[in-house]
Amino acid sequence: MRTNTAKTQVIFAQNHFNTIMNSSNINFDTKEDSLNDDYQALLTVKPEDNSLDFEQVKNFALENRADILRARQKVISATYNLNVIKSKLIPDIELEGGWGYETGSNSDTGNFESGAFLSANLKNIPLIYRYKPEIKNAQLEIEKAELTYEDTKIDAVRNITDAWEKYTIARDNLVFYNKELLADSNNLLKASKKSLDKNKSDVTSFLVAKKLYLELILGYQEALANYYTSYAELVRETNMPISL
Repeated sequence: MRTNTAKTQVIFAQNHFNTIMNSSNINFDTKEDSLNDDYQALLTVKPEDNSLDFEQVKNFALENRADILRARQKVISATYNLNVIKSKLIPDIELEGGWGYETGSNSDTGNFESGAFLSANLKNIPLIYRYKPEIKNAQLEIEKAELTYEDTKIDAVRNITDAWEKYTIARDNLVFYNKELLADSNNLLKASKKSLDKNKSDVTSFLVAKKLYLELILGYQEALANYYTSYAELVRETNMPISL
């Protein structure tokens, strides 16, 4: 915001310098053609070209906001913890296997003997303790995490809506400056200057037009600063990439 305000002030000073340097009533040894008196050059942003849609912004935020992601992860963790506890109700199966052989000299038949074996055992069978307290606590943790998740989304939508409203108001205000006020006021100032040059009006009328125009530029600076401020707030609330 400070950068844009400073930039506007610099361009205004350049235009003021250009007005003096290029005045038809005063002869100088140089003329600065790179500076013009068209304040449309001040426009560093064209918000009317912005294609942001509220539903898209909101949906993007609900998928990418850090607080929502944290709350969602707590639900996942709580659910995983419940599944771990429930898995303790299922007995563990222990499998053993191997292969062996016996030489002919040690065999009763005098022949080489070989074979394999496999055994299965059940371990940690929950015959008495059914982990009911642990399961109940885990279910409560899931419910708590889900409530936090929903509350986080509600708060996020409220903040996003508020930021969006401020952004659209600032955007529409800046669009009005861009499309209406700046051009009309600039044309009025030029017409006043032309009338003064042809002696159809006095200096006072021109100075009044000039004063009104400069006040409009200050209003534009404020509108531009409000636009960037509201856009930055919208980016912060939605975690969307910056694209002016």
